[in-house]
Amino acid sequence: MLQRIQTFYLIIALLLMLVVLFVPYGQLLLVNGDLIDFTVFGADIPTIENGVEHFSALPLGLLVCLIVFLLLITILFYKKRIIQIRICVFNIILMFGSIGIMYYFMNHAANTFSIETNYNILIVFPLIAAILSYLAIRAIGKDEALIRSIDRIR
Repeated sequence: MLQRIQTFYLIIALLLMLVVLFVPYGQLLLVNGDLIDFTVFGADIPTIENGVEHFSALPLGLLVCLIVFLLLITILFYKKRIIQIRICVFNIILMFGSIGIMYYFMNHAANTFSIETNYNILIVFPLIAAILSYLAIRAIGKDEALIRSIDRIR
């Protein structure tokens, strides 16, 4: 049921997390002034010894993929409101965790290679998606309360 407000909240949250999945959320500033894009899957950092070294952030990439998958599942479970609420709560926890893990991987890469970090506005997208998921939970709860009140009348 795409006409419900919670579906729009969840679709917007899904789009925000897809942007996080495919667009770099930060940059690493090298000593020579070059900027290296840092995505949820890591970055290719040029070094003097090895040429290019890949700094992997695969757990973060998998976490964001899981969040996107759960958002899609939540949208598709529109007939099972209680399950929708539970998945949304779990997804909010994962979104807050993804913010911390994003910060950790960027700082770990900066400390490993002795370089500076620059964060983009994308670092707050999981927070906005979590707020939208909370609003969806409230709307789903209102729907559930309405359905239960109609069942009592019969």
